[in-house]
Amino acid sequence: MKKRFTALFLFILLFLSGCMGGGAAGAVEGMYKAAINGNGEQIDQIFSQADEYDSYYLDDLIDELASNVMDQDGIDNMKIKEIKRNMLNKAAVEDLDNEFDSNWNLVGVQLDKDYLYVWVLKEVSGNYFIVYGEDFDQEEFEEMLK
Repeated sequence: MKKRFTALFLFILLFLSGCMGGGAAGAVEGMYKAAINGNGEQIDQIFSQADEYDSYYLDDLIDELASNVMDQDGIDNMKIKEIKRNMLNKAAVEDLDNEFDSNWNLVGVQLDKDYLYVWVLKEVSGNYFIVYGEDFDQEEFEEMLK
């Protein structure tokens, strides 16, 4: 059973590794690029819809995001992938729907072999905004999958 979950976890993070660009995953990739470039305006914009975000801590946030990229030796090594709702179990979808209505997108970012960060984004007028983020170890994340 554990091998199945591990394979599913790796499949999600590795599937279509070269197919980035737009959508929620592209917005997260753009956020990390903005952090590396010190573009506080772009970081401030993408977090502007998050309830707990305070621009007072913008410099700390930029440093943290840029550090994540440097620790992975570049954005290309972070395996930024959108996690579609049909990949999640029913309980996880219901929890996300209850918290964020049905207008959410989930993006996983692998920060090391057994650790990832999951961002929740909402699309508003064609733009994606981060509304929540949480870190998971592989086992915790696998519990959310079908």
